[in-house]
Amino acid sequence: MVAAKWKTVIVIVMFLLLMSAPGTAHVKASAPQITPEWTYKVNTEVHAIKVGPNGQYVVAGGKNGRIYYFSWDGRPIWDYLTGGFIASLDIAKDGKNIVAAVGYDTNRDGSPEYGKIIYLDDRKHVLWTYTSQTKEFFSSVSAGQDRIYVGSEGKIIRFSHTGSRISTNLVGVDLPEVDTYGNYLVVSHSPWFYRRDDNEYSKLFLFSGTFLKSTREFDDAVVGTAISEKYYAAVTGLHLDPSGKWTGSGNYYVYLYRPSGEFVWRYKLDAPAFDVDITPTGRVIAVGDTGGNVYVFNEKGYLLWKENLGSPVYAVALSQDGNYLAVGTKDGTVALYRVPGVIQILTDPSDARVYLMESGEYTEIGETPTAFTVLPGTYTVKVAREYYHTKVVEVSVSSGDVVKEYISLPLANGTINVYSNVDGAQVVIDGIPVGKTPLLNYTIPAGDHNVTVRADGFCGEYREEVSINSPAPVSVAARLEPCPAKLEINGPSGAEVYVDGTYYGTAPTSISIQPGSYAVMLKKEGKKDYTTTVSLGPGEIRELTPDMQMDPVYYGIRVAAGIAVLIVLLLLVMTYRKYNFRKSYKELLATIDSVRRENIPEEASEILNGLEGKRRAIEEAYRRGDRGSLSRLREEVAAEVARIKELKGQYRSMKDRISRDIMSLLNQPAAEAPSEGEGSNEK
Repeated sequence: MVAAKWKTVIVIVMFLLLMSAPGTAHVKASAPQITPEWTYKVNTEVHAIKVGPNGQYVVAGGKNGRIYYFSWDGRPIWDYLTGGFIASLDIAKDGKNIVAAVGYDTNRDGSPEYGKIIYLDDRKHVLWTYTSQTKEFFSSVSAGQDRIYVGSEGKIIRFSHTGSRISTNLVGVDLPEVDTYGNYLVVSHSPWFYRRDDNEYSKLFLFSGTFLKSTREFDDAVVGTAISEKYYAAVTGLHLDPSGKWTGSGNYYVYLYRPSGEFVWRYKLDAPAFDVDITPTGRVIAVGDTGGNVYVFNEKGYLLWKENLGSPVYAVALSQDGNYLAVGTKDGTVALYRVPGVIQILTDPSDARVYLMESGEYTEIGETPTAFTVLPGTYTVKVAREYYHTKVVEVSVSSGDVVKEYISLPLANGTINVYSNVDGAQVVIDGIPVGKTPLLNYTIPAGDHNVTVRADGFCGEYREEVSINSPAPVSVAARLEPCPAKLEINGPSGAEVYVDGTYYGTAPTSISIQPGSYAVMLKKEGKKDYTTTVSLGPGEIRELTPDMQMDPVYYGIRVAAGIAVLIVLLLLVMTYRKYNFRKSYKELLATIDSVRRENIPEEASEILNGLEGKRRAIEEAYRRGDRGSLSRLREEVAAEVARIKELKGQYRSMKDRISRDIMSLLNQPAAEAPSEGEGSNEK
C-alpha cells in the first residue's frame, strides 16, 4: 500500500479516467507507412522501456513488477518478477547490464515491500539488489558512466555499479525523475508519483556534478527529462492538485535547451506528455504523450515522424546510435521501430508531382514543396510537371536525417495562342502548318520558334519570333493587311464622287480603297443625287455606272429664277426711263435758264423769248408724261440754243474786228500834233 505518511498517489490509477479520448493525429503526406520492426503484447501497462545500444534487444518494465527482455527480432527471451512495480529502467553504459527502480508494494503476508534497486545482466542474473529499509520510495534511475543515480524522496542517491551507496544529494523535488550524461544530471518530477502538497512539480534542476547549475520553472508539471552531450530535453504534462484532481494548463510542450541554459526550440504536443528520450549526440529526440501519440524530432526541432498508437504512450527509448525507437503503452504493447528520416523535395518550378518507387511501382506522394517520412534506405524519387522534363533521383536517408533535394526541372514544352484580325488565317510554325486562327493552347517544344500567319486576299503575311521559356502561354496577335480593292466610277461625266462623305473628284474616276462596306454618292447639277452602298472584298474590282435622273425641282427653280430676273429687269428699265425722263426735263429747264443768264446780243432776244415759250411747253409735256413731246422739245431747244450760240459767236467776232480796227487806227503816226486847247471830236 501507499504509505499514509506521504499520501502518495499512483498516477496509473488516475490516468485510467483521462485516457478515454485519444489526441489529435498529425496530418502527413502520403508516404510509405512506418510500421514497427516488431510488437509484443504483455498483460500489464508498460511503465518503463529501454533499447540496447544498437537495437539488439529491448527491456521493458510493467505495472505488474516484471522486467521483460526481448531479442532484436521481438522474441521474449526472459522475464523477471521484482515484487513491486517498475517505476524506471536504464541500461548501463556497457550495454549489457540493466538497472531497475522498483516501487514499494505489499507482500502476501501483509508486510510492506519497500523500494528496490535491482541490477542484473542481460541473462537475467541479478548482480546486486538494494532494498530500502526506511520506506524510501525509488521513483527513477539513470545509469551514468561510473555512477547510478536514483531519485528518492527529495534526494538523489548515488550508487556504484557494484551496488555501493556512495552519496546522497538533496534536491528541491520530492519524487524526482533523473537522467544523466557525463558530468551533468537533470532532475524533474516523476510522472508516476505525487504528494497532494507537492509544489515542486513545475521545476527542473540541472546539476554539474553535485553543483546546482540552474533551475528552470515551467507552466505545467515537468514529467520527463533527458540529457545528451549537447542538449537536455523536458516535457510537460498533468499534475495532482491538493484536491486530488489531475490538472494542467492545456498547453503541453517538449522543450530543448543547451546545458548553458540557451533555449533551442519547443513544440506543442497534442496531449499531456509522459516520457522523453534523447540520443547521446542529441541528434534525435522522442516523446510519448497520454493521447497515444509518439513523436520523433531531430535536433533542429523538425518533426520527423508522428503516429497515434491508440493507447497512451507511457515510455519511449532511443538506441544510442539513434537508429531504433522502443515504445511502451498503457495497453501493454511493446514495439520496436526503426527511427525514420525525412525526404524533402523542392523544385524549380514548384507544384511538381512527386512519386516514390515502392515495390517496382511509383506511388504519388504530393506536390512540391513536399516532405515525407521514410525508413532508412535508398529511394528512387520521380518528379514530374506538365510542360517540363521529368527527373528521377536516388535519395539515401539515414535515421533522423532530413535530406533536402533541390531539383531544377528543364522546360520541355509550352503552349502558344495565335490570334488574328482574320478568322481562319493559316498558322505556320517553323515552316509547318499547324492550324488556323484562333489557335488556342497549342503545345510547342521549349525554345525559339518562327510563327507565320497568312490568309487569302490579304497582301503579305505576319511573322514573329517567339521564345518558349516557361509553361505560361505565349500569345501572338497577328494583324494582316487586306489587298486594296478598286472602285471604278464610269459616269456621268463631271459628277462629283463622294465615298463615306470623302470627296474623290469627278466621274469618271478610279478609286483604290481598303476592303469593306462603303456609302457612295454622286452629285451633279440638274441631276438627282445618286446614292448606293457597295461591299468590296480584298483585291476586288467593282465597276459602277450610275443612272442619274433629271431633277425637276432644279429646273423649276431655274424657270422661276428667270421670270424673277425679267421682272426685276423690267422694273429697272421702267425706273431708268422714268429717271431719264425727269433728268431730261431738268436738263432742258437748266439749259434754258443758263441761256437766259448769259449776255446775249439783242439780235437773239427774239430767240430767247421763243425759249420761254418752249419752257411752258416742256413743263406741260413733263406734267403729262409725254416723252415724245419732251424729246421733240429737246431737239427744238437744242436748235434754238445752237442758234443763240451762233449769234453770240458772230457778235463776238464782229466786236473783236472793231477792236482791232480801233487799235490799228490808234497806232498810226499823227501828221500834226494838235495844239493845246484843241481836241478831237472823234468818239
